[in-house]
Amino acid sequence: MLSGRVRRDKSWNRNLQCQRRVDNRLLMDFEALHIFVRVAELSSFSRASESLRITRAAVSAAVQRLETSLGARLSIVQLGGCN
Repeated sequence: MLSGRVRRDKSWNRNLQCQRRVDNRLLMDFEALHIFVRVAELSSFSRASESLRITRAAVSAAVQRLETSLGARLSIVQLGGCN
């Protein structure tokens, strides 16, 4: 009887770990979406990074992460700003 209980606990643990991975991935996507919205509002990666108090590289990485997860290009960068 005890061994059955242990097996269920291991299975529950595995499911919990999978759920955490999904939750972390969703949280990361929401963060990337928030950063992208800020870039769009300010029309600038640099101004968005200053506004969010993160590096420009982090802004760029978040936008790339969001583009990859959606499978689409979200912004067109031009000299002096973005569209």
